[in-house]
Amino acid sequence: GSPTSTFGATHQQGSIDSYLAADWKAAGITPAPMTTDWEFIRRVTLDLTGRIPTPAEVTGFVADTTPTKRSALIDALLAKPEWVDKWTMYFGDLYQNTVSRPSTSLNRTATGRNVFYQYIHDSIAADKPYNQMATELIASAGVNSYTDATTNWLINGYITGGPAQDLMDQATAAVFDTFMGIAHVNCLLCHNGRGHLDTLSLWASNTTRYDAWELSAFLSHTAIAQPGRDANNNPSYWTLQPKSPITVNYTLNTTSGNRPARVAPSGCKSGQPCYYVAPQYIFTGEPPSSGVDYRTALAQYVTNDFQFARAAVNYIWAQFFGMGIVDPPDTFDPARLDPNNPPPAPWTLQPTDASLLNALATHFIQSGYSMKSLMREIANSQAYQLSSRYNGAWNQAWDTSFARKNVRRLWSEEVHDAIAQSSGNMPVYSMTGFTDSGFAKPGYAMQLPDVVNAPTSDGNARSE
Repeated sequence: GSPTSTFGATHQQGSIDSYLAADWKAAGITPAPMTTDWEFIRRVTLDLTGRIPTPAEVTGFVADTTPTKRSALIDALLAKPEWVDKWTMYFGDLYQNTVSRPSTSLNRTATGRNVFYQYIHDSIAADKPYNQMATELIASAGVNSYTDATTNWLINGYITGGPAQDLMDQATAAVFDTFMGIAHVNCLLCHNGRGHLDTLSLWASNTTRYDAWELSAFLSHTAIAQPGRDANNNPSYWTLQPKSPITVNYTLNTTSGNRPARVAPSGCKSGQPCYYVAPQYIFTGEPPSSGVDYRTALAQYVTNDFQFARAAVNYIWAQFFGMGIVDPPDTFDPARLDPNNPPPAPWTLQPTDASLLNALATHFIQSGYSMKSLMREIANSQAYQLSSRYNGAWNQAWDTSFARKNVRRLWSEEVHDAIAQSSGNMPVYSMTGFTDSGFAKPGYAMQLPDVVNAPTSDGNARSE
């Protein structure tokens, strides 16, 4: 193999490596050796672009004696259209961009799916600031899911069989799971945290269902509707319409649906303020500013919250390291994140390294919420470039230390594309509702717009 380096004793203060090196020293952990160049080019090419390097790229990289060749390779991969393909696929999954979701009876249709796919693709290609992207999705002013791409995310809150509050709750849960990494809000929209989440989340165990209703009230002036009709008079496109007339906020008057009955507090009667829950941000108690649309206010509170940046970098870290600094990545406990204010015993800080997580989030904000900058920082770290091999006996308790590279299971699209590329048998897929709508025929699985009803070898796909 080619020459490798070792994990140095000194690192730039505030870097990924400086935090992890201090952790290892404190725990008496010797990190794995650095990867060989052979290992590194395969790893980083797959992680950034979802493709395997060509034989010529591998041998050329190994033979190169330039000291900065690894950082140069990272920059070259980040500039490739294949990088856009992979992360369009990733965020398409995160944003649940599929034609249909049978579990909730949501039918986005190929037209809605396609316009949302194009929005994600173009946003990634332009390295759109992630806070801007989140704002556009949460506060979407679009009125037609066929032409206004951002409409297609919030309609993930659609669910059948219940009152309008069920839709508000589902959309609110999606906002906090996707952009804040806090899945337990979905639980709180059914019941108080006390007695249900006591062993899972210190924050949630002290949060009530009424607190969650105040958060859900930010969606109370929006109606998710499907007024459009196709040629067969079936419902087609979706809209996010202001409720008309807007007279009340989130109402505590339901006895059926997908969640337990919504009952006003004891002594509260219809017509009283406590019966109509007004929006308040769950961490600060702040209402929307005067004259500001409810969802616009929610987008502002979310994207200005440091937890938004923390959640974003943790989601991406998990993709590169096989697990998050908080893992699973959407189980953040807001009461256990501050290393300067640790939680009471027996609770412990939740992140494996809270200071590293906060530093990464700060860097992300300073970069202008650039996903490309975040991935560059991660891939250039020596911690990312450690071998998965380990000299000596590995202690399973060290798995969360990132002292060696956790082996990452490849995505199904990556497996498919590696086989196609290495065998030289490159397919060209036709996909109903996509290629017949003017989109180019995908040549790689990573270029498919959807993971549901994707083309297969049974006649929905063909090699040309």
